[in-house]
Amino acid sequence: MPVEELLVDKVFSSIYPQKNDESRECAEKLMAVCINGGLATNWTEATKMAASKEYGIGSQFQQFRSELEKRIIPDERHKDQMDLGGMERDKEGPSLDL
Repeated sequence: MPVEELLVDKVFSSIYPQKNDESRECAEKLMAVCINGGLATNWTEATKMAASKEYGIGSQFQQFRSELEKRIIPDERHKDQMDLGGMERDKEGPSLDL
């Protein structure tokens, strides 16, 4: 099964026939690997497949991906703070502001 089809199927099963947390967790893990480049993924094909009559979850698939990207790809404005856990960086290394 192509990764795109597996990915769409996992997102679909996390939504229908009702929300399923276990399927959602699986879909998030698989999509995170795809987003991070761990598996070559044709996003155009996956999006087209999600919007097809067979699945009918085009907007939900895009929203799922967008929300996950926001969680796993840190906003550059906050990257330094996230990397240092709130500590300030100087030439000698991190220090705590007490």
